[in-house]
Amino acid sequence: SYKATQDVLIQEINALETNLAELREDRELCVHEMEEILRDKEDEFALVDAQEHEIREKIDQMASEFSSMMEELVAKLRQALKTTLPEDEGYSSAVKLGAADIETLDESQRARLEKKAAAFSKEMQQEFIEKMRCFDKPKDEVKETDDAPVGSSST
Repeated sequence: SYKATQDVLIQEINALETNLAELREDRELCVHEMEEILRDKEDEFALVDAQEHEIREKIDQMASEFSSMMEELVAKLRQALKTTLPEDEGYSSAVKLGAADIETLDESQRARLEKKAAAFSKEMQQEFIEKMRCFDKPKDEVKETDDAPVGSSST
């Protein structure tokens, strides 16, 4: 009976040692797989970081190009305003304000130009509103006012 108990215990010990060895192998495999996964993830993160850096550089480059294009456009528009708008029709204030480098003007010049530009803008808005009202009138009404003889009133 002692011998039988000893044999049973030896078998259990052997089974437990085998089980322990298998578990250690499984643990080693899992650790190895985990390390491999971590390396892969680090590589993926490095790739994503590189792509993000590249995209940021492209965005910065595009922003710089856009800024340059806008500066060129503003310069061309200023030049076009200077050359196309006649100064004798009140356009000079708006042109001067649009073409002037605001930072170089003193406060009184800036305020004066801003007032003139605001007045000019209001005049232009009024002209635009009047022209738009002509489009809103019925065609018959516009013809009547156009056909009316000079000096007579049509009521």
